[in-house]
Amino acid sequence: MSQNTYATTLDNGKGVRHGVVSELSAFLTIKPGKADALREALVRLHDRLRKAPWEYIRKIGVHDMRHVIYENDTRLLWATEFDTDWDPYIDDALALIGVDSFADWLQHTVGWDAVDHSSSEAIKRYVQSAQVSATCYYQAVPT
Repeated sequence: MSQNTYATTLDNGKGVRHGVVSELSAFLTIKPGKADALREALVRLHDRLRKAPWEYIRKIGVHDMRHVIYENDTRLLWATEFDTDWDPYIDDALALIGVDSFADWLQHTVGWDAVDHSSSEAIKRYVQSAQVSATCYYQAVPT
């Protein structure tokens, strides 16, 4: 049996790529008292993703996405994996899932109020300001 070797490199965002799959890890601060509203907004986002036409999900290239609220409802981890580079992933997600869907949950994070919500570049800068490159990243079944 042959074994493929996939390099692990930085993608064009701050995430790490293994083969053709990139990861995004962003750590955001939740506005005081907004954790429950954030949970509700995240449920709406994930419901929308689950109901989205498969063509949208395939175009975005998303493998998985998770949101974790931690540190006594003060911090949020947004972790996702996707098949494309950073720019097309975020651009396609904003276009296909909708800026409003992202604003619905991001509005509960510190710093969002200063973002130009009509600009995908401003939204990407906001996400990248909270993004951290993974120390190590391994995709068990690279595509």
